[in-house]
Amino acid sequence: MANLMRKEKMTTINLHQNQQEPKTPFLAKSGNGGFIFSILILVATLAALVGIRWYVPSEEKKNEVLAATIVKEDAKIVELKSLEQIIDMQKRLSEIKSNLQLSEDGTVNKLEITNVLNALGSDLSTGVVVADFKYSPDKINVSFNAGNFSDAAKQILNFKKSTFFTNVELVTIIRKENVVICDVAMKVKQ
Repeated sequence: MANLMRKEKMTTINLHQNQQEPKTPFLAKSGNGGFIFSILILVATLAALVGIRWYVPSEEKKNEVLAATIVKEDAKIVELKSLEQIIDMQKRLSEIKSNLQLSEDGTVNKLEITNVLNALGSDLSTGVVVADFKYSPDKINVSFNAGNFSDAAKQILNFKKSTFFTNVELVTIIRKENVVICDVAMKVKQ
């Protein structure tokens, strides 16, 4: 019995140590963490949609105001172009009237420009083409194209021998690929 008692006195050893349970995050304790994340995404999406619903109409109003401003400015530009055309037409009419020298009853006293053009046409050499013609009562500027320098020189000589033109001056002469461009200034004989 003494042995038995000894055995009874022997205490049992607890091999299970005091271990604390691992701490779980709040999301894991409250259920599914993915659910809360989904709710947060949904709230952010709804906030973005509300922001867009407010932003788009305000930008559309700004675009409408800008479009109205553009239409007004475009109308002003059209008015300016019309005004420029009217001024140009008035200048042309005054030049025509001064060239024609109209009398009070509307008859033409002098038709000088046609005489100048006829004389110019009669003095042109073959193979010479008039590219530009400017007329004023005191001076005529003619730009013509010739095939080579020889044809250009012949044309200048024709102008100098003309019975209609005087003070013939060569202003410029330029050689391009297959054409010679000449500018001549001269006066009409009185």
